[in-house]
Amino acid sequence: DYCIYKNRCRVVVDSGAGYSSFNTTNKFKHSLQKLLLYNKKQYNLSTWHGNPVKCFGADIHGNEDWSVESYFTSSKGMLTDSDYVATIMKGAYMDKMPMINIGTPRTDLLFDKPPGLKESLKNKLCLPQDKKIIMYAPTWRDNADDSGLIQLAMIDVDQLTRALHDKFGGDWVFLLRAHNNVLNALRERGIFEKYGSKIINGNKGIDMMEYMCATDILLI
Repeated sequence: DYCIYKNRCRVVVDSGAGYSSFNTTNKFKHSLQKLLLYNKKQYNLSTWHGNPVKCFGADIHGNEDWSVESYFTSSKGMLTDSDYVATIMKGAYMDKMPMINIGTPRTDLLFDKPPGLKESLKNKLCLPQDKKIIMYAPTWRDNADDSGLIQLAMIDVDQLTRALHDKFGGDWVFLLRAHNNVLNALRERGIFEKYGSKIINGNKGIDMMEYMCATDILLI
């Protein structure tokens, strides 16, 4: 269904650097992937999904083979919120798409909150209304272990929630929102079964911004 809808759209908005984005020095593979994955009749707008507090694209250590010839993106433009971010993303993605410096609409939900939004989102995401939430949402760092699993094992969830209660009052719960590249490792290692009710699965909802709005403290 996704492929049918996506390929029939005139405009596609993605949260990365293009719905089709790849790097290969193999000219045949480059041409074949571009032919199969790219619809030049579509306008593809990219919003990205955060701020450049780490390296992206060609700036990542190990991506020294990236070049204007080897990298391809379907994106016709990326939204940015400042000249600083625009400059970083422009270099990271080989100046393959224009930077549209008008803001990041994915974060609008954090700043324009109608009354009752937090309670509504907690209900939607099956989060306890009577609890305060600390969300652990580590980003991707090279591999699954370094992207939250090692760090999670170092956190005493019971001690943390007790300390939050003593400092700020109320009852607290620990919510884990893992990067999508870590989800298979979480399932294979039975992380949520291991911790039981101590940790809430924060990957049931799709939109990270909704979890952010429902959260009292963010731990990254």
